Amino acid sequence: MPEAVAAWYQFKDLGILERVEKVTKIHSDLVAGYRRDFGKYAGKVNAALIESVFNIIPTQLSLFIDESVKRFKFKNIYKRKYCYTDYETAIHWLLRCRLALANYPIEGKPKTPLAAYKKDNMVKLFLFDVGLLNHMLGNSYKEIKQQKDEYKGYVAENFVKQAFTAMGIDPTYS
Repeated sequence: MPEAVAAWYQFKDLGILERVEKVTKIHSDLVAGYRRDFGKYAGKVNAALIESVFNIIPTQLSLFIDESVKRFKFKNIYKRKYCYTDYETAIHWLLRCRLALANYPIEGKPKTPLAAYKKDNMVKLFLFDVGLLNHMLGNSYKEIKQQKDEYKGYVAENFVKQAFTAMGIDPTYS
């Protein structure tokens, strides 16, 4: 986020923990603002459903299942909603707003064009910013630095997805 990066450099005379605190405040304000905007701009899409999907993306990415979460899981996110069709409009809304990024796992041997083998209900969602990803998970600077060999693959995966999107490669396939 440009504001968070600017603050990091603006307060370079402060200690690292004070700088992290400034950036954390910016991240907190941004996430709160996005959540407020869901109700304001959602239109006919259920704002609470959008917020539920947005909130669960970091948690789902950070799950350690067979070394990587393969796709978005639809159960236990929102009451009486269990499958892709229940979440389709909320996911589409987040993707259009660029708050979520999509990757489509391709089953079997990949063939070109990859888009022809994409299944909308087999999607892996990423957050649009790694800093906000860690903020939403409650990962502090100290915790991130103390993790040595523990699984942090979801941060790397999200970073790579962000980089591909910034280069205009979107959606991606795996």
